[in-house]
Amino acid sequence: FLYEPYPQYINELNILIAFTALCFILLTKHKYKKVNQGPIRLSFCTKDTFRLLTTLFLFAAIVDFIRLGGSFNVGGARQNLAEITAGRPTWIGYCQLLSLPLSMYAGAKFVSILSKQIRVSLFDGVFLCLPLVANLVFSLNVGGRVDFVYAFAQYLIGFSLGLPISSKLSIYKKYLKYLLFSGIFLVLFISAVGKARSEFTGNDSAARIYFEEMNPIVGALYGPVEYIIASYNGYQLRRVDAVEEDGLGYGRYTFNGFINWNIPFAGTMGIKNASIAKALDIYYDNQETYDYKRELFYTTHSCYLTIIKDYGFKGAFLCIIFLTYLAHYFFILIQTKHVIKHACQLYFFFLFWNYWAKSNFYGTLSSTVLIPLYGFIICDLFRFIINVIRKRN
Repeated sequence: FLYEPYPQYINELNILIAFTALCFILLTKHKYKKVNQGPIRLSFCTKDTFRLLTTLFLFAAIVDFIRLGGSFNVGGARQNLAEITAGRPTWIGYCQLLSLPLSMYAGAKFVSILSKQIRVSLFDGVFLCLPLVANLVFSLNVGGRVDFVYAFAQYLIGFSLGLPISSKLSIYKKYLKYLLFSGIFLVLFISAVGKARSEFTGNDSAARIYFEEMNPIVGALYGPVEYIIASYNGYQLRRVDAVEEDGLGYGRYTFNGFINWNIPFAGTMGIKNASIAKALDIYYDNQETYDYKRELFYTTHSCYLTIIKDYGFKGAFLCIIFLTYLAHYFFILIQTKHVIKHACQLYFFFLFWNYWAKSNFYGTLSSTVLIPLYGFIICDLFRFIINVIRKRN
């Protein structure tokens, strides 16, 4: 099922991915003795703060759903993706950023519940699921899967931080069945949305047809295979039509997100396009290839494309070493703690986790890196305000 116009770039992508994995494996022992072997408690939300922000987040998702006509037609929504995102009110966009801290916090709480460290009422248990529900609604609104899939991954961050580190696999047995069930549901959701979209457009996936003919159960799990196919197809094509071998960027593309940010609510103040990157004329849109003109323009091209655009194939290895070391460094900073008291403490941890978790899509460090920070700031700010009100009362 793999499109192979430039097989040498399939090999190139495999080499870069394998080298990244090798770097992380070799870094594992670095400063390992400093890591907290017990659970890490996330306490940046009080019960009241979590309820308030979760309700606001879900409200924004429902308002967006109603605004778009309340349709479950994911195929039609996907066709109108550009219009939907362009017309989305600013306040809803900022509410979406709450997914990061709320999902991590909820994931950590689920570990505490499953390990019977804490007991919660059914009412509070429902609240812990609401960030995932809100992201499901946001995903359906645009006919996509990304919001829901990465919300699940963000739950998993909190879940993993809440687990102790042990070589005894028996400690994790009681958690595995919940993770397995959740993982199967996630894969089924990915496949169902993909099937609905292909049926709407009339472009049936050859992979889906093959897997369904082979086995109905296997057919329901074809979604992740399509992601892999899209990643390889997109990398080959964009490697040819989006990379200039003679004009390396030396960081302009991979790290553009550190200088292309705008002031919050800048659009309402009439300075929407003001940024350092644009002022220096080095702004880069990492989704510029989504232009409706290139062959398979809708496929992904992975973070490695911007690395190649900056440093070439040989220089990419040095960049990967640097990026994996940075990621490991910020992971260690978090994993040595026993308590996370402020959501903003997780910012750099998340920034580099997100870069590698979404590496098969686009290089997230090319997009403005301040956007994820706003969600953490909002969470800390609301907790501060609620604490002030409590003290006055």
